[in-house]
Amino acid sequence: MAYGLAKARPDAFYDKRQCARRQVRRTVEIATLTRHQIAATVCDLSRVGCGLVTNDHVAVGSFVEIVFDERIRPAGWVTWSRNGAFGVDFDYPLVPAAFEEILIESSLAQMAPPFEP
Repeated sequence: MAYGLAKARPDAFYDKRQCARRQVRRTVEIATLTRHQIAATVCDLSRVGCGLVTNDHVAVGSFVEIVFDERIRPAGWVTWSRNGAFGVDFDYPLVPAAFEEILIESSLAQMAPPFEP
């Protein structure tokens, strides 16, 4: 073992969550590289990604922009997709002020049931 490096826990490899997720219900537009617009609902949100549901198919590996409003438009890659739900890892983390603004504007942020795709 190299000096100064901690030995990783066996389960650490499987736990990729970097930030706590919050349950929300927020309608957004998804913009794809082909300029296709898709209506979706954000069900859970962290500073580094989100889970969404939609009636449209979104392929794993697609690059998308999530339009919350004209100022908050995180972009990232679709990492999973199944049964009308999909997850996006943002290219850059949301700044704390934008993250909090989304949570405040989501009127059901505290009352939403857990997201289960």
